[in-house]
This record gives sequence, structure tokens and C-alpha cells, in this order.
Amino acid sequence: MHSEKRSKNHRPVLVTVMFVAGLAIVGSLLTQALAVGSATAAGQQGQNANQTSGSASQQNATSSEATRNATSSAQNAAKEAGNATASAGNALGNATSAAGGIIGGALSNATSSLKKAIGNPLPSTITVAPNSVNAGDIVVAKGSGFSANDTITVTFGNSSSATTTANSDKSGAFNTTITTPRDAKGGSYNITAKDTHGKSATASVEIIALPKTPFAPTSFSYYPSRPSFFHEGLERGS
Repeated sequence: MHSEKRSKNHRPVLVTVMFVAGLAIVGSLLTQALAVGSATAAGQQGQNANQTSGSASQQNATSSEATRNATSSAQNAAKEAGNATASAGNALGNATSAAGGIIGGALSNATSSLKKAIGNPLPSTITVAPNSVNAGDIVVAKGSGFSANDTITVTFGNSSSATTTANSDKSGAFNTTITTPRDAKGGSYNITAKDTHGKSATASVEIIALPKTPFAPTSFSYYPSRPSFFHEGLERGS
């Protein structure tokens, strides 16, 4: 009886112990579960960190590659720009050389033409009108190609008395008249124009007859048998 009584008295204690042991086991399991969960979470975070790090590394690698590509492209562009600059410089040099040659050639031709013009000036010329006159008539003389603003002496034949002077204009031209000698016989004569610098020109004029002498009475006679006056020379000639 005492054994059963003791056994009954010990039951609550055993139950209590078992309950506490069960709680301990459950607590231990929960702790282990929490630890496993934490470890799993930590592992996941580590994996995520690794993935993030890998992505960052990949991004860095991509960025580095892009930088290298951009640098290479910039270098190529700079090289092409340098080549274009060199080509432009060569083109400019060629154009300058060509322009210089053209300008030089044109200048040389102009200089040569000017030298020819200076070395071979326009010839001096003279014209007369009319070119067929009676002795004592007036002839118009026109000239060109003489020295500018110079004195021009115009002479009929070899007569020093039948001369006149005129002034040339800035182009070397002149216009004047000269009277042919009244005693000039029929024939061809030269009219010469000469300036003070030695330029001269000659034209010819034809004298076709002696000058016409106006009728001039010399004396008069009175004849009572005739109601008018008659020229003695006329009577002698009749």
C-alpha cells in the first residue's frame, strides 16, 4: 500500500518533469529551426551579395569595355580628323600653288605685253584733206600717235615758209590747217608733221593748178565815140 501511495504521489512530479522536458525539447527544436532559418537567410544574403557583387563586377567590366570602346573611337576620330586636316592642308597648298602659277603667268604675260607696247608704240600717222588742191588752197591735217601734249610742226614740202604748228592732246593726236604756197607748181608734195621728240609722219597732197588770179583792171580810156569805158588790156587783146 505504501508503494502504491508513493507511486501515486510521484505521478504529478513525473508529468511535470516530462512536460518540462518536452518544453525543453520543443525549445531546442525551435532554437535549431531559428538557427537553421538564420543560417539559410544568411546564406541567401551571401548569395545575393555574391550575385550583386558579380553583377557589379559585370557592370564594371561592361563599363570598362564601353570606356575602352569609346576611347578607341575617340582615338580613331582624332586620327581621321588629323588625316582630314592634312588633306585640307595639302589641298590648300595645291590650290595656293596653282593660283600662284596662274597669277604669276598672267602677270608675266601682262608685263610682256606692256613691254611690247612700250617698246613698240603705235606709229605716228597723218592724213590731209582734200588731197588734191590748187596752189594757195588750205589743207586740213590730222595726226595721231605723236607724243602727248607736245608741239607739232607741220611743213609743206621743203618750204620753210609754208609751216604751221599745233599742240597734241594727251593721246598724241592733233588737228590743224596749213596753206599751200601760191607759187607752188603742179605736182605731188609731202606734208610732214613732226613733234619735239622725233616722232614724225608724212602724207601727200596734189597741186593741180596755179592759183586763180581775180580780174583787176590796170587803166581806163575814154572814147568820145563810145558811151562806155573799156579796159586797155581788153582793147589791146581785141
